[in-house]
Amino acid sequence: YDPYLDTLQILKTNKESYLLLEPYSEEKEQESNWFGTYFPAGSWRLKWEEFPNSICYECEDTIEEVHIIKEFCKDFPANDQITIFWNNRCDPTLIMDLEIALKYADSLIEDSGLSDLWFLNKTRKWCIEVYHGGELCTGYSPIQD
Repeated sequence: YDPYLDTLQILKTNKESYLLLEPYSEEKEQESNWFGTYFPAGSWRLKWEEFPNSICYECEDTIEEVHIIKEFCKDFPANDQITIFWNNRCDPTLIMDLEIALKYADSLIEDSGLSDLWFLNKTRKWCIEVYHGGELCTGYSPIQD
């Protein structure tokens, strides 16, 4: 099962604008390299203790996760570009406006199943990690250049 297929179908059906970066494509590798540079990771998770003002939440369900995501993003412009990664390099990466990502956040999270999911904004250098174990973390990159 590919965690993104249902969301892609919803996005297509609703004629939403997004960019799909294919696995192993040069574009996806560039996005992955940026992610790895600005958001240091340990063996399985991002190193949230290194991120200024990061907050991690224990979440009961997708409704709570979506609420936290929308609260974190409430002051950002709707047209900020968001990159969405799943934890498997074999999965594609999505790029879309924040407004669209928030509109379909529940589908993105529910489709991720046992995969982890990251929402990134390269301009403001923030990240949201939806960890499959029920934890959601928000924070900014320790590298602000």
